[in-house]
Amino acid sequence: MSNNQFNIQLILSNLINDVNAITIPNTTESMMNELSIIDMSINNILKQYENNNNSKTNESNTKSKKTKCKSLELSEYNYANKEIPIKEYKLDELKKAAKKYKLLISGNKTALINRLQMHFKQIKNAIILQKNYRRWIVNATYALRGPAFKNRKLCVNDTDFVTMEPLDEIPNENFFSYMDTKQFIYGFNITSIIQMIRSKGKFNNPYNREELDKKTLKDIKKLYRLCFIVYPDFKNENESVRTSQNNMNNNNIENGNNNNSLNRHYTNEFRHHNDLITNRYSNLIHGIKEKLRIIREKTIEQRITELFIEFDHLGNYTNRNWFSTLDSTQYIRLYRCILDIWNSRGQLSYSVKSKICLLGSPFTEIIPRTFFTNDSISYERIQNGCLTIFENLVYTGIDEEHRKLGAFHALTSLTVVSRDARQAMPWLYESVVF
Repeated sequence: MSNNQFNIQLILSNLINDVNAITIPNTTESMMNELSIIDMSINNILKQYENNNNSKTNESNTKSKKTKCKSLELSEYNYANKEIPIKEYKLDELKKAAKKYKLLISGNKTALINRLQMHFKQIKNAIILQKNYRRWIVNATYALRGPAFKNRKLCVNDTDFVTMEPLDEIPNENFFSYMDTKQFIYGFNITSIIQMIRSKGKFNNPYNREELDKKTLKDIKKLYRLCFIVYPDFKNENESVRTSQNNMNNNNIENGNNNNSLNRHYTNEFRHHNDLITNRYSNLIHGIKEKLRIIREKTIEQRITELFIEFDHLGNYTNRNWFSTLDSTQYIRLYRCILDIWNSRGQLSYSVKSKICLLGSPFTEIIPRTFFTNDSISYERIQNGCLTIFENLVYTGIDEEHRKLGAFHALTSLTVVSRDARQAMPWLYESVVF
């Protein structure tokens, strides 16, 4: 017989005894008194049963909780968050935990418990200190990001001068703004500013040609250093941008017509984007390849003309002679410049690069590795190579905005080698001038 059945029978038995003890009252008042006695008896019995049942339930829950906690691994996290009964662990379990945390495993059970508890408390205190210090650093970066950090509409410019990203699309960890002497606020991608400071030793605002004061430059450098501490992705991305040039120089070339590059595999640079690109944009990629195949069946002069028409269609005012009148030395310099912009100066993330060039790197299978040590490359080949790179930047974007961005970087490199292009678009030249 279960405990519940026994308790129920006990209640019924007590009720029967109480009822049998009642005498038939002669008056209504006596009847009410007897009923009141019965009611009190029932309530007392039910209350006693409820208390006994709750006591057993609590005891069972406590025992279950202890068993569950004891089955958990003896770790700093469980000790701090699960309230595990460390004193109930066996000696072997305590020694195993001490060995895991590289503590002494000698001594009795009490010594091991004290040793582990002290270690867990030290870890907890260290985490609190680290959390507060990190909060202080993050707050410091917020203060250094300028007046437009929380409201980027305060900026008079809409995009970054190098990456051409809209200001509201620049990640928080990359954003910087400042107010000039005329109370105008400008916003930038901080990596664009740092790149110009590295190349020129100073930074002139490309929107008003004013040189930044020492305090603002100091804030920029301090913010940049703090970003490396607070944001691991920021550090990894900027390091990979600086080292990507070495990977790009290892690309091979196939002699002959550059149409072979249309069937190339994606480069290692975009390996982590390959599945997304292949599955989501297969139809677009097929259309781009077909378009490039038709373009590259035409003569060099026709391709140059159509390329600069496309530049103008994307919102620029250009002249094909900026490109067609270059000599071999200038084409070599143009190639090196656009390669440098793509790998480092443009500060382009892998995600942005993959959207500018859906077919992979625009440099793959175009110029041989020996190009950097062999100056005997023909005029026709280096001209065709630079033209092919420009076509990859302009025609293979995921959408018009990214094709505009590719055209922007192509024209920027052209201003370095063409005086006429530099005079027509001085702001592009100043963004990358050595």
